[in-house]
Amino acid sequence: MKRYLLLFAICVMALVPGELDAKSVGTFEFVSPMPGAKYVTSETTIIIRPRVDSPLLGLDRALSFTVTGSVSGNHTGEIILSDDGKTVIFEPHTPFISGERVSVKIATDDTMTRTVRMVPLSFDFEISSQRAVHPRDFDEYAECFLDAAADDSADKTLNGRPGLSSRNAVPQGPYPLPPDFPQLNVSINENPEGGDIFTVNFRRRSKAEARYLMILDNTGFPKYFKKMPKNLNGADFKVQSNGLLTYHQRVTNIYLAMDNTYTVIDSFACGNGYSTDGHELQIIDNGHALVMSYDRQTVDMSEIVEGGNPEATVVGLIIQELDTSKNVVFQWRSWDHFKITDVIGADLTDDRIDYVHGNAIEQDLDGNILISCRHMSEITKIDRATGDIIWRMGGKNNQFTFLNDPDHPLGTSYQHDCRILKNGNLTVFDNGNLHEPQHSRGVEYKLDEANLTATRVWEFRDTPDACAVFVGNARRVPNGSTMVSWGGTW
Repeated sequence: MKRYLLLFAICVMALVPGELDAKSVGTFEFVSPMPGAKYVTSETTIIIRPRVDSPLLGLDRALSFTVTGSVSGNHTGEIILSDDGKTVIFEPHTPFISGERVSVKIATDDTMTRTVRMVPLSFDFEISSQRAVHPRDFDEYAECFLDAAADDSADKTLNGRPGLSSRNAVPQGPYPLPPDFPQLNVSINENPEGGDIFTVNFRRRSKAEARYLMILDNTGFPKYFKKMPKNLNGADFKVQSNGLLTYHQRVTNIYLAMDNTYTVIDSFACGNGYSTDGHELQIIDNGHALVMSYDRQTVDMSEIVEGGNPEATVVGLIIQELDTSKNVVFQWRSWDHFKITDVIGADLTDDRIDYVHGNAIEQDLDGNILISCRHMSEITKIDRATGDIIWRMGGKNNQFTFLNDPDHPLGTSYQHDCRILKNGNLTVFDNGNLHEPQHSRGVEYKLDEANLTATRVWEFRDTPDACAVFVGNARRVPNGSTMVSWGGTW
């Protein structure tokens, strides 16, 4: 639901960054950007959600926004009610100006909602000096998405029957693979679990090797492959819970979704001026999508650590939830919740600091989300309603006691792929970059969130130890086995 609103500023309140009236906090469970926030993109929307349990008819008409930039002046915008009936987005017609401070006043008309009284809200935030990314439309890249389809050798279903319904068909006879198709070696094949493997070949720092999306059967035979256009690469190729096949494309920095005929039918990208990172897309139970972005900001690190670079590039993490209309209805930023000094194993006097390096998002059984923060050796649980941190596991801010895991008193190190099983247990691929001695493993923990304990109930380490210093997965399959991808080395 949308309506247009012409706004005139009556007055601008001088606010202390980070201060918010306590009654207003109680009225709204989620506000973005957070009051007093820094490094906000010039393309930002304003998101608010009242503290209610069910949709409110007329909520978008019950709120009016006065939005004023200290340089750009008054902003008109579009008011959008999300598909949950509870989240309201103010989308400015024009972007803000780099470096300015933005003041927001939200007035309420309780007669429109009748059942809920909302207290007016005032806050401000600061726009980043960095240039915002401008995501391009799906149609603009359509030819780029599909140009490989014109090459008969570039996009193939090897059993002759396109679509996932052919997953049990057996190809008959030899099939010519493209000359640049990656070599696949099978060293052990002893009655593996049925099903297909979704993967993308990747050779670090190699620009010559062609990149392919591949679906392999459980013998390693390629059932489907798609050669990626040059420089677009491909990553995070998988089946979503709704059956769509999704993968990330570089340069375009968006996710593409294919149906069961391998036809691209949709795309997903971060909003609010953020580029879309290729580590994770999760389409969750309500049809919404969880995505992430790496946010590069110039930070005066000399104010944080002795010898810090006054113009360091620091990379933060942004998590967004997109509704079915691709509106951003939830946004979580590491700048608001983490300290740059939470990073582990980094030189804080460098000119570039990637202090979070998020690499996985997972919806928990209770609807909240977990994120894997590799460079903090931390898995963080976030309240999806409020954005508050529920708990922090591992790293400098560890709140958990690890049981039955004597070699790993702080859990995982530089991990990937945190996943919640149906029984509530947590599986992780522990890269182990900073373990002594260095080693990787797949590990499963039974979590007691009330008492903050994590008990190791399963682990697999190779013999002899293997160490994958980047990427990797550990996924539980239906028969109870675990598929481990050992990642890569420098």
